[in-house]
Amino acid sequence: MAALKQRGGDKFKKFVRENSEEKKITLQVGFFKGSKYTNGTQVAQVAVWNNFGTRSKKTRKVRIPERPFFSQATEIYKADRKRIIKEVFVPQRTLRKSVALVGKKVVKLIQARITKLKTPEKSEETLRLRPGKTNPLIDTGLMRKSVLFKIDDDE
Repeated sequence: MAALKQRGGDKFKKFVRENSEEKKITLQVGFFKGSKYTNGTQVAQVAVWNNFGTRSKKTRKVRIPERPFFSQATEIYKADRKRIIKEVFVPQRTLRKSVALVGKKVVKLIQARITKLKTPEKSEETLRLRPGKTNPLIDTGLMRKSVLFKIDDDE
């Protein structure tokens, strides 16, 4: 998936200096090790397969079409990050709380892309195996529920 690094201007740097007890805070958003389907498959692996698609090694035929929900969410965040940062990084909040709010917003953004993405549609074979479930990225809902954020403090 993608990693985003956020840098700010002078105001952002001043805010961090004035409001940070921590030396360094890293925000990670996505799918983390440990979340698995009942068959043991890591949710993170399924997310990668769905975002980038898969092909048969022998025939190169598409097995899972590309459904770039994570890539789209990353682009939406990049386009909107100045507004988001301005909104959450305020003097009344600690740096950690502000970073957590960014994490929550990005989680919701990824979850919304999972919900809203409608194409390419599920194959006829998949629809036959799982009737009534037409959203191409939601079957059990576990992938959407597994989008999380974590904050690492480097002291």
